[in-house]
Amino acid sequence: MANELFSEIILRDDYFLETVDLYRVIGVRERASIYLNKAFLPEMNSLEGRQFAFTEQEAVNYALTDPSKIAVAKAVIPKNILENFDYSGNIDIKIFINGVITVHPEKNRLFNESIIKIKIKKI
Repeated sequence: MANELFSEIILRDDYFLETVDLYRVIGVRERASIYLNKAFLPEMNSLEGRQFAFTEQEAVNYALTDPSKIAVAKAVIPKNILENFDYSGNIDIKIFINGVITVHPEKNRLFNESIIKIKIKKI
């Protein structure tokens, strides 16, 4: 990533406990939605969960398989909230070496309310 262009949305600046960074590659519409809503929202009529990688590089590697992805979004959340979401070590294991966290629609509100900050970086 030669161009380090990024933006940051800080939702909370009062959290000082342990955090975890989760990464998701996004397209134009999802990027606009994140800026507008300051959250990761399922697309209209979507029953799918939102999947996140544990490293930026794994997210970027996934983006190489999908040309519609234009940026990486990093969500910083409290580490203790992670147990509320589904972990899988069996999704695209050649790309997601560390596994994937899936935030299902019924847990989306919990996820979004726990976000400390979002950083979006152009790929």
